[in-house]
Amino acid sequence: MKVEVFPYFLKKERFLGYLAQPKEDTKKKPVVLIAHAWLGQNEYARQMTEKFCEQGYIAMALDLYGEGKIAKDREEAKELVSALHKDTQLICDRVNSAIDVISTLKEADGTKIALVGYCFGGFCAIEALRSQSNLCGVVSVHATLGAIEGSELCRAPWGSGSFAPLLLLHGHLDPLVSKEELSNFKDEMTEHGVDWQIVIYSNTMHGFTNPKANAPQAGVVYEPKSAARSWQHTLTFLQEVFDG
Repeated sequence: MKVEVFPYFLKKERFLGYLAQPKEDTKKKPVVLIAHAWLGQNEYARQMTEKFCEQGYIAMALDLYGEGKIAKDREEAKELVSALHKDTQLICDRVNSAIDVISTLKEADGTKIALVGYCFGGFCAIEALRSQSNLCGVVSVHATLGAIEGSELCRAPWGSGSFAPLLLLHGHLDPLVSKEELSNFKDEMTEHGVDWQIVIYSNTMHGFTNPKANAPQAGVVYEPKSAARSWQHTLTFLQEVFDG
């Protein structure tokens, strides 16, 4: 496996992706982009990038904040997320800039690019789907579906035509997503003709795939069984969209 910091640009702003590529061969490979949680492209996002690469994919963790910014605490993370909630078109533009540059890699199959997002990154993945980014599949893992407390949400409009298939992986006890939000989300996806699947894990809170998630008072807890199941569900979905 070859890993490197991979700069890409949107206008004059620089973003620092974390790129992992399998051992070189002549066959072009599908690409998995990873959208990080609200703290930024941290160790967990990079570990997941390498984990997808081990499956034979070219994988890159996005940098949604620019210059590899990682929040030092929850308050700074909230500020960074709130700024993007106010302009979700900017999220889509940043995702699209990564899609454009990763498509130019000679080893990459630019027709087979999927986006997997975690927590805030799961929200960003859904926004990219809504805007019709050039993706063949989207996986959103323990995502927030609306604005966080104290933030204003200004969504970019839906695109027109067909949309990438969606897999949403959700914890039944996730306090950051209400039953009403989840119901409205399903209605919205159906209204726009999205091929969606939702898997809900029992006894599971927010952040369940991250071994360092240990804040039960905030409803953020690692759940090993659900993490393992969600990984298998993700791999099955990727195989389907890449081979379809």
